[in-house]
Amino acid sequence: MKIRTKAILFFGTLIIFLATLIVVYLTYHVHASFEKQLITNLRITAYKNERAYLEFIQKLNARIADWTSDKYTRDLASKIVDPKLSLKSHKALIDEFMVYVNQEKIKYDNTILSIDLVDPEGVILASSSSDRVGDNEKKGETLSDTDSFPKILKGDFQEAITDPFIFENGQDSDPIFRTTARLFSNILDSKGKPVPLPVVFVVNSNSLSDLVNIFRGTLKGRNGTFNGGFISMFNTSEIYFMNKDGFIITPTRFVKKGFFENQKVIPKPTGECFRSNRDVDGEYSDYKGTLVAGASVCLAGDGVVILTEIETKEAYSIYDDMVRTSIIIIITIFLESLLIIFLAVRSPLDRLANIIETAKKVAEGDIKARTSSVGKDEISYLARVFNNMLDNTMWTERTLRQVSKELSEKKTQLEADIEEHRKQEKFLEQTSRATQNLLENSWKAKEQLQIQSARLETIIASIGDGLIIIDSEYKIVLVNPKAEEMLCLSSNELLGKDLREVVKLKRKKMQETLDEEWPTKEVLLAKSVVVTHLEDELSITTEKRQFKLPIVFSMAPLGKGPSGAVIVVRDVSEDRELDEAKSGFISIASHQLRTPLTTIRWYSEMLLSDNTEALNLTQRDFLNEIHDGAERLYQTIDLLLGISRIESGKIKSEKEAINLNLFTEQISKELAPQASARKLILKTLPPEGEPIVVWLDAIGLRQVILNLLSNAIRYTNENGIIEASWKRSEGKPEVLYSVSDNGIGIPENQRAHIFSKFFRADNAITKTPDGSGLGLALVKDLITAWGGKIWFESPEGKGTTFFFTIPTTSKIATSMDNNTETKGSS
Repeated sequence: MKIRTKAILFFGTLIIFLATLIVVYLTYHVHASFEKQLITNLRITAYKNERAYLEFIQKLNARIADWTSDKYTRDLASKIVDPKLSLKSHKALIDEFMVYVNQEKIKYDNTILSIDLVDPEGVILASSSSDRVGDNEKKGETLSDTDSFPKILKGDFQEAITDPFIFENGQDSDPIFRTTARLFSNILDSKGKPVPLPVVFVVNSNSLSDLVNIFRGTLKGRNGTFNGGFISMFNTSEIYFMNKDGFIITPTRFVKKGFFENQKVIPKPTGECFRSNRDVDGEYSDYKGTLVAGASVCLAGDGVVILTEIETKEAYSIYDDMVRTSIIIIITIFLESLLIIFLAVRSPLDRLANIIETAKKVAEGDIKARTSSVGKDEISYLARVFNNMLDNTMWTERTLRQVSKELSEKKTQLEADIEEHRKQEKFLEQTSRATQNLLENSWKAKEQLQIQSARLETIIASIGDGLIIIDSEYKIVLVNPKAEEMLCLSSNELLGKDLREVVKLKRKKMQETLDEEWPTKEVLLAKSVVVTHLEDELSITTEKRQFKLPIVFSMAPLGKGPSGAVIVVRDVSEDRELDEAKSGFISIASHQLRTPLTTIRWYSEMLLSDNTEALNLTQRDFLNEIHDGAERLYQTIDLLLGISRIESGKIKSEKEAINLNLFTEQISKELAPQASARKLILKTLPPEGEPIVVWLDAIGLRQVILNLLSNAIRYTNENGIIEASWKRSEGKPEVLYSVSDNGIGIPENQRAHIFSKFFRADNAITKTPDGSGLGLALVKDLITAWGGKIWFESPEGKGTTFFFTIPTTSKIATSMDNNTETKGSS
């Protein structure tokens, strides 16, 4: 068989094989991937539907919770349930309630059917409709078909529960949404909480149209408020609610409400929801008996399941078109490839035949035969190489004779070289004896070095603190026995190991220090000395020391080059216990002082609020002094307790989304009267573009900003300017916040102590004698607790700027979303 035929068969078979692989890949793998992605997209859409539904229910609850906090409504309810009222007064209150809810509530929301006050027995005490007063809802099985009524009788203030899809007049009528909330009196009990009333606030609303409108925008060609995204691409897409009987509650393309005309079975997701309380996704038959791809969200507690579906015929049409197009392209490529291969191999094969013919002539003895080598392709190159090989063969014969003569001459030269080598061996033997003498001298020098090394090891072993020496790659090269004892590891377990991997360094109550945060980098590169103090609250753990060991350490570079560092570690367990005992004493003393101080404040406020002339002006001035002094002491105790909680790790942190623009603006408004009284200008400078939103504890952030702004107001002279600004840090996942003023500044010799507890700078005491010196200590502890940093710049007499950072995480939104509400104030 000729090469041309073999080439065509080979490449043809290869193309057919590749085409078969592509078809099989499209048929199985791509189809499976397409089906998996389709079901995944449906599941995502189903979860979006669930979230939209839950937000709708939360909106109903929030509205009723807001209504039940209305002071006028709570006052009316308190009077209506008062058994001491006369029948006439009771009737007047019922009428007043009816007028109020109709004019103030129902008038602005046409979905509300009725608003009732119901006692624990189910009797309607008052209503927006006079003909409902006196009805017993339990006997009519209006309240007894849900669990919310007995549950809400034990509910808290502003707690509301909504029972959806209630058919009061059978399934032929529209379902209603019943929202109930327990009412509380305006009177507070001994714990400062509202006193509950024996009455429940019940609102019946026809909100089904609002719910339907939310999901209508999800489907292709329909208007609505909910953006469905993926599912809106399909004409046969459906989103609807169904109960356990297969009753369709919300409209579909074929059923406005109720059962499908020829419906024979309940869809699989509905049965699974109310039988096993689980969601279903995949292919199944819908209420029409049509095969669909769908995903369900089971809301068994609400008695419904949300179904999101697309007919499989439309869903897989894209895949079918892709397979047909791919097969046509493969066939076209196969035919064109065969033609190209045939034309491509025709000319090269003819030229190969010419080379073969020349080789036959050479084999028969015609050494001067040559082949044609015209052209620049590979075969022409092969022909030229073949011709060159024949030329080289002829030249080699002539060269061999000349080489034989040269070899004879070189043999004589080699014998002379051997004699020279013998003389060199004798010289090397003499050199070896001299080298042995030098080695003996080096051994003696080594013994002296070992003696000096033993002395140095004795000195290191006698040091009372732990000593660790590392090289430029953080590898441990030397430890003394005290360091082994502190780390609970032997030298064999430490030497050669990376210090950052063996020892876990922790700061305060936070997580362990990252590799790039170790001070060793500063020592090795900047050649500076790092010394830590007890206030840094450092501790270490190792694999064998599970309990944290409080330490302080000093670190210095070893030599001038990048040779390593020396670390001296000291155990400060006793010092730490003494410091914690001091903090505990302050916390206990502060708690004990709050009770009598509260009494002093309360009684002084009571006396000062008395408008009678029982006190003369002098006595009233004395009371004002007592009240102001108690108030300042109470604030100082609050600061002490705040610092104590942070240091003990007992502070509670409830993170939430905070819009820094709104949050700072609200705090500045609160402080505006103080700034105005001192004739100061208080500015907030938000960044350009969308507002910055962070995920943080609002109470802690408020305490930080409030303290910094209050200090700026206190220590800035008249006509001064105070500015608060914030922006995203470049290249770092954090927000940089600053508070600046042009006040008295901080003396240079006192800046190192500015964040210490009970410390106040001299110029601050001169300007404002009052003050505890705890505010900045609390600010630093709060910022450190959330993983931030704080520092300041302060030319004395020219003002101060405090900077602090707020780390961002994956949960932090970087801009305001049009459909998302974020917290603007605490």
